[in-house]
Amino acid sequence: MRQGRFLKYILSLALITPFAYQAQSQNVNAASAFAGKEDTYYKLCSSKKLSKSKQQTCQEFNTYLKGRSKDLKSQIASTKKSVQSTKSSITTMQKKITSLNSQINTTKKRIAYVKVSIANTEKALNKKESTLKNRIYAAQATTNSNSYVSYLFGADSFSDFFSRVSTVGDITSYENDLMDQINKTKANLKTQKQTLTATQANLTSARRQSKVILSQYNEKLKEQEATLRKSTGDLGNNEESIQQIAKNLADMKEAERKAAVAAAKIAAQKKALAEAKAKAEAEAREKARIAAQRQAAAEAAAKKAQEEAEEKRRAAEEASAAKKAAAEAAAKKAQAEAAAKKKAAQQAASAAQNASASSNASSNTQGNDDDNSSSSNSASTSNSSASSANSSASDDNDSSSTNAAASSNSSSNSSNSSSDDTSSKSQSSSSSSSDDSSSAKVTNASVSGDDIALKALSKRGAPYVWGASGPSTFDCSGLVWWAHAQCGINFGRTDTRGLSSMGSAVSYGNLQPGDVLIFSSNGSYSGIHHTGIYIGNGMMVHAPHSGATVSVVTVSSGYYRNQFYTARRLY
Repeated sequence: MRQGRFLKYILSLALITPFAYQAQSQNVNAASAFAGKEDTYYKLCSSKKLSKSKQQTCQEFNTYLKGRSKDLKSQIASTKKSVQSTKSSITTMQKKITSLNSQINTTKKRIAYVKVSIANTEKALNKKESTLKNRIYAAQATTNSNSYVSYLFGADSFSDFFSRVSTVGDITSYENDLMDQINKTKANLKTQKQTLTATQANLTSARRQSKVILSQYNEKLKEQEATLRKSTGDLGNNEESIQQIAKNLADMKEAERKAAVAAAKIAAQKKALAEAKAKAEAEAREKARIAAQRQAAAEAAAKKAQEEAEEKRRAAEEASAAKKAAAEAAAKKAQAEAAAKKKAAQQAASAAQNASASSNASSNTQGNDDDNSSSSNSASTSNSSASSANSSASDDNDSSSTNAAASSNSSSNSSNSSSDDTSSKSQSSSSSSSDDSSSAKVTNASVSGDDIALKALSKRGAPYVWGASGPSTFDCSGLVWWAHAQCGINFGRTDTRGLSSMGSAVSYGNLQPGDVLIFSSNGSYSGIHHTGIYIGNGMMVHAPHSGATVSVVTVSSGYYRNQFYTARRLY
C-alpha cells in the first residue's frame, strides 16, 4: 500500500517538475525584468488606461509581486526563528551574567573573609614572631653570643629572618616548629588570596565578556527586529499592491466588457440607423422617381401643348398666307380689270379722236374754234373716263391690300396668343418641377444627432494631438467640431469653453446621441477642461489626452459623471 502511494508520488513529481521548472524560469525572468524597478511598474499599473500589451506586463508584474510575497513570508518566518533564537540566547546570557554576579559576590565575600583571616593571622604571626624573638634573646642571654643575634636581626624582612633562623643549628625544635607553622600559614593565606583574586578576576572577565556578548545579542536582536518590521511592512505593501493591481486589471476588463457591450449596442444602433438611412434614401429615391415622372409628364404635356401651339401657328400662318394670296389675287384681278377698263377708255378716246378727225376733214370751212372745243371736250371726256377707271382700280388694290394685311395681322396675333399659352404652360411645368427638386434637397440635407455620433465614432483609434481637428488626429474640441462639420453644421473652430455657450442647453436626463458634453473640475465656467459627444446608453466618444486615442467611455458614473458641467445641442 505504501509502495503504491510512493510510486504515485514519484509520478506526480515527474509530471510537475517540468512545469515547475518552466514557472521558476519565468519567475527568474520576471524577477530580472522587474527587480529594482518596482516603483516604475507600480506607477504604470496604477493607470486606469492601459493597452493590451501593458495589461499583460502588469499581469506579469503582479505574478512577480506574488513570488516576492512568498519570498518575504519565508524571510519573515526565518527572521522570526532567528529572533526567537537570539532572545533565547539573550535569556541564557542574562542568566549566566546573573550567575557570574552571584559567584563574584560570593568570591568577594570569601576574599573579604580571607583578608580578615590574613589580618588575624598576621596578628597571630606577630605574636609568634615576638615570642620567637624573645626566645632568641633568651638564647642570646644564655650563649652571650652577640654575633648570633646580630646575624639574625640583620635580616631585611621576616622571610629573610626566618631563613637565617633556619640556618642556625642550635635552635630548638620548638622554634623550628614555630617557624614552620608561621611559614605554612603565610603560604596558605597567600595561595588562598591569590586563588580568590584570580577567581574574582576570571569571574569579572567572564562577566565582562558575557556583557559584551549580551550587548552583541541585543544589537543583533534590534537588527533582526528591524529586518522583521521592514519585511512585514514590505509584505503588507506588496500584498496591497497585488490587490490594487488585480483590482485595476479587473476594472479594466470590466470596462472593456462594458465597452464591448456598448460597442455591440452602438453597432446595432448603427445598423438600425443605416437601415433607417437606407429606407429614407429609398423613400427619397422613390419620391425623386415620382417627381421625375411628374416632371417628365409635365414636360411631355408642355411639349404636346407646344407642338399643338406650333401646329395652330402653322395653320394660322397657312390661313394667313392663303388670305394674303387671295387678297393678292383679288388685287391682281382688280388691277387687270382696271387695266382693261383703262384700255377700253383709251380705245374709246382713240375712236373718238378718229371720229373727230373725220368730221374735220369733211367740213373744212366750219369754225376751227368750235371744232377744237368739241375735240377738246371729247378728249377731256375720254381722259376723265380713263382717270375714273384708274381710280377705281387703285381703290380696289388698296382695299385688297388692306384686307390681306388685316388678315395677316389677325393670323400673327392668333399665333402669338397660342405661343404665349404654350410658354405659360411650360413655365408652370418648370415651376412645378423646381418645387419638387427643392423638396428633395431639404430631405437629403436633414441632420440628426445619430449622424453626428456616427461620424465621431468613425474616428475611434485616431491619435490625440493638441489643437488638431482632423481628419486623422484630434483634440477633444477638434473631434466635436469635425463631427458636426461632416454633417454640414459648421459653427467655426473653437475651444471647449466656446462650445459651452453654443446651441441650446440640455439637461443630463434628456441627453440624446449627438449632444455635446462639457466637463468642469470645479463645477463652474472657470474649471471647464474637456468635451465629448454623447452616443447613448450612458456612453460618450471623445479624444482623451496626449498619448491616448479616440475612444468610448461611460459617463453615467465615476469620474466623468462627477465632472459633468453642461450639455449643448448644436444641430
